[in-house]
Amino acid sequence: MKNLIVLLISLSAIFTAAADEAKDFQCKDCNGQQKSLYAELASGSTVVICWVMPCGSCVGPALTCYNVVNNYQSKGGGRVVYYMVDDFADTDCGFVTSWATGYNMPPASFMTQFSCSSIKMRDYGSTGMPKTIVIGPNKKVYYNANNTINFQQLIAAIDAARADSPSSVQESAANDFSVFPNPAGNEINIRFDADASNVALEITDNLGRIVFSRLLTVSSGETIDISSAELPAGIYSVRLHTLRGIQSSHLAIIR
Repeated sequence: MKNLIVLLISLSAIFTAAADEAKDFQCKDCNGQQKSLYAELASGSTVVICWVMPCGSCVGPALTCYNVVNNYQSKGGGRVVYYMVDDFADTDCGFVTSWATGYNMPPASFMTQFSCSSIKMRDYGSTGMPKTIVIGPNKKVYYNANNTINFQQLIAAIDAARADSPSSVQESAANDFSVFPNPAGNEINIRFDADASNVALEITDNLGRIVFSRLLTVSSGETIDISSAELPAGIYSVRLHTLRGIQSSHLAIIR
């Protein structure tokens, strides 16, 4: 009887009730870049999040997520990215990175690592080690599992998340917002020329790294002031993500 009870408890810990909608967070990743979950989703990405201790029992599920997401890089129809998160943000980023690299999960363009207390397992039911969820661009949670991972179910969840999202996101020259001054110095002003309501704004450098991201609620004629004092001189891309797609504008920063 005791063994049966232990088995039932273990099985109940594998799959937990998923939140109806993902919870946003804004924090710095292990590269010191500011990230916003909702901004990532607004760009059309499906996000796989795996919380790790890191520990030996975390290796298999974390590596499965890594390999599955890596496989999606050659497919069209929307990005799939992998967030590897320290469980309770009590392990420094250096150790998380070295642990992952040591188990064949080296730094990659599709993976972002975090040690950030704003990314909470309890937003998605009970804690587990590791814990894996899949979030679609519509903010819906498609997969939520503790302590283990099911390869086929993970892929099915990613496919479902991508199928429920627009098949492609069109990018065009910006016409709903303007960036000034351009070139800019220590401050950027972004004026919204159309009522865009909820938008995700991101700025990337010439290597494609996100240097700024924020979810905004804006109205026509509104101007948002952003500090660029810490950005080095160079050419940047300012992208506005809305339900209509992505609009972009180039920005030069001079020193």
